[in-house]
Parts: sequence; structure tokens; C-alpha cells
Amino acid sequence: MIVFLSRRDSVDFHCDLFKECILSFSESQLAFFKLHGNMSQQERTAVFKNFSQAKNGILLCTDVAARGLDLPHVNWIVQYNTPGNPADYVQRVGRTARISLEGNALLFLTPAEVAYLQTLKQHGIRPEELLVEDVLKTLVVSPDNKARKKTQERP
Repeated sequence: MIVFLSRRDSVDFHCDLFKECILSFSESQLAFFKLHGNMSQQERTAVFKNFSQAKNGILLCTDVAARGLDLPHVNWIVQYNTPGNPADYVQRVGRTARISLEGNALLFLTPAEVAYLQTLKQHGIRPEELLVEDVLKTLVVSPDNKARKKTQERP
């Protein structure tokens, strides 16, 4: 998975946050990587190599990873911030579905950014809407469901 963020400090913050939270509270086999233009070419090359070889990795990055990198096994592109113009959107999404493989893309929009959908539609890109409320419903377990689960688990 590649997660595009708008700024270097956001990449650093989110990478550190995910490493700290996810890896400290679970036995996840995820590897987190960060890549941005404030890193030396040697650091960026090492990150690229390590991410490419990771079995389960998440790369948090700026647009430095949007062009020119061949990452053949990326299943998801997450765009946490709008990329600006549709060409940049396509470049980012193009990091997945390489070599005739299928991939997935997710674009987060705030209510103030909804007009960006019209910009994408004018360029033949028609994303499907997924409401935050619908996603949150799948993450929240009501007290009734917990009680039913415990009852069902008993012999």
C-alpha cells in the first residue's frame, strides 16, 4: 500500500504514529516506510528497495513517489490529500494495477473538497462514493453484538 500525503511533516508524523500505535498494540507483520523529498538520494533508494522487498508494507510518501518508480506489487493507493490536478491523480493511482494487474485506490475528501469530484469527472474519472458513516458502522461493535458473541462462544 502507498499512502500519499501532502507534506513531509505529515509523512513523518503519520509514519511514526502508525508504527507506534499499530505495531505496539498488535502482532502485525506490517512494515512502515516513509519517503519524501527532504531525504537524501541514498536514503530514498534504501527505502524504495526495502519497501519493494517487503511482504506486507505501507509506504507513506509525498509526490516524490508518484512518478518514475516501478513498484509492481502495490495493491492499494490511498490519497489522504487531493493531488491537485487530475494528471497527478492518475500518476498516483498508476502506482497500482501494474503489468495488467488490478489495484485499488481510495481518495479522502473533506466536505470542502467535494468539488474535486467534478474536476475528475471532467477528465473521465468517476470514483465511487464511500461515506465515512458507512465505514464507521463496520468498525463499531455495539454492546448487544458483544453480548451475543460471548453467548455464542460458550460451549
